[in-house]
Amino acid sequence: MVSLNDRGINQINAYAREHFGGVVECRLTPGKGRTVHALRSFKTGDIILEESPIHMVQAEPASEAFRKVEELCKQHDFEMDFEPLWYWCALRSLTESQCQGAHHGGWAPLSDECQRRLLLLHHEDESIESYPGKAAELLSTTLAPGTSPSLIDALTQVWVLNSFEHSEEPPGYSTYFYSSFMSHSCYPNAMWHESGDNHVVRARRSIDVGDEVCIAYLS
Repeated sequence: MVSLNDRGINQINAYAREHFGGVVECRLTPGKGRTVHALRSFKTGDIILEESPIHMVQAEPASEAFRKVEELCKQHDFEMDFEPLWYWCALRSLTESQCQGAHHGGWAPLSDECQRRLLLLHHEDESIESYPGKAAELLSTTLAPGTSPSLIDALTQVWVLNSFEHSEEPPGYSTYFYSSFMSHSCYPNAMWHESGDNHVVRARRSIDVGDEVCIAYLS
């Protein structure tokens, strides 16, 4: 999880320099948090960035573990605030070491590096003491005893707040790294679309150096 003191800005911008040539920059903006700004001008239609997903997760009805998540959501509907697929996304974002001893057949782990990127999308208000919810405790106890409820809770929030719908049959979501730091706007200056599995962000109108790059979160 990321401290409010730096929010991982240096790591985020190192990623931008490596993958996009440093044409955008993440900044801490008072009252808004992490925002993305242009370091060069863009004309309407220009590609600002294109990136592959950190992770993609789909419903897996053939998996015993996935079916157990569905069962837990039915049995504990007052404690489980989200649909089963959101919790499955969190479990499928655990690393190999965290999946050790997983019950109900387990599942394929995620790499340490990909999980670190996912957790950079998460932050908490450090002035407020928070605890994982009952859902995370149930998932930890029932499915992933090698993982803390706090981590499962954080990963669930990452997916709920940052993912994009990727498929309908089976239903699935994908998370992208840099696009997740772009603020939503009802009159955005950029738009996104998918090219295969990649997320492409284009200028919707002219963008000048220093302008914040905003997208609409809906497709």
